[in-house]
Amino acid sequence: MFIAEGIELAKKNSKGKNFSEICNGNVYWGRPEWDEIFKMKTLKFRKDEETKIGVFVCGNDAIVSDIYEVCENYSCAAVKYELNAEHF
Repeated sequence: MFIAEGIELAKKNSKGKNFSEICNGNVYWGRPEWDEIFKMKTLKFRKDEETKIGVFVCGNDAIVSDIYEVCENYSCAAVKYELNAEHF
């Protein structure tokens, strides 16, 4: 079974639960709103001092560039995003 089929099957059988609850993590459908995601994470972690958050992206140069820009924009004294990328 392909992963996409497994995801669709899990969504179908979730019995009204949010798919993020089933996976116990963050799941975003469609094109991600990077600004909203990074804003939420920055607010969550900036109460800790000097938090480093590793960001891994695997994709083409365009998406890597987009994520790099967002990492730079949302890094601050309390939260530092460190981009790790694999290009294809």
